[in-house]
Amino acid sequence: MDSFIDHLTLNPNHGFCFVNDGSTDDTLKILRSIEEKCKNAFVLDIKINGGKANAVYQGIRYSLGNISSGFYGYMDADLATPLSFVEVMETQLKTHGDIVMLFGSRQLAEPFAIERKAFRHFSGRLVARLITWALGVQFGDTQCGAKIFTKEGVEIGFEKPFTSTWIFDIEIIKRILLLKGKSVIKEIPVNQWKDVGNSKVSPGYFFKMMGELVKVKRIKK
Repeated sequence: MDSFIDHLTLNPNHGFCFVNDGSTDDTLKILRSIEEKCKNAFVLDIKINGGKANAVYQGIRYSLGNISSGFYGYMDADLATPLSFVEVMETQLKTHGDIVMLFGSRQLAEPFAIERKAFRHFSGRLVARLITWALGVQFGDTQCGAKIFTKEGVEIGFEKPFTSTWIFDIEIIKRILLLKGKSVIKEIPVNQWKDVGNSKVSPGYFFKMMGELVKVKRIKK
């Protein structure tokens, strides 16, 4: 919590929308306390848990209507990618005027900047190959949780709710690819990334993911 408060205090030009996805613990209380301390913090309370894809979609749509900015994006709340990377992404997006979507890449980062288990690394490489098949173009790391968009990028990528629940990031990229091509999408190395928590991927996840990747591959203009 302190990391968010410190960042918002030091960067009054940044606005954060925190999404409470139907939690039953003290999450909402914690988020409200951040909102009380920081004028540039906003809380969207979703009463019924709808999953990460819906939370991100609703959060971005809410931000468009309540936070005036030239850029919009999302990050994982566990801060696997540090908040300092927000400014890195923002600077890069301003520098490259033709880019509408930019995201962090662990694959492009220096080895010393990444801290994760070997299994997660190798399973990630397998997933990356499947994603390349679904998109028809190759990216190094589409699944890093730090992404930023211009307003045009948001209007394309978040035009309507996602059909995907697990790989919505890929669906966003596919929507932009179909309308604008790969040249408007850029990935840059993360300055730091840490494997946070003890998440485990069940075998069933890969079957669900493959089903969703097939749907993404079939998306047309």
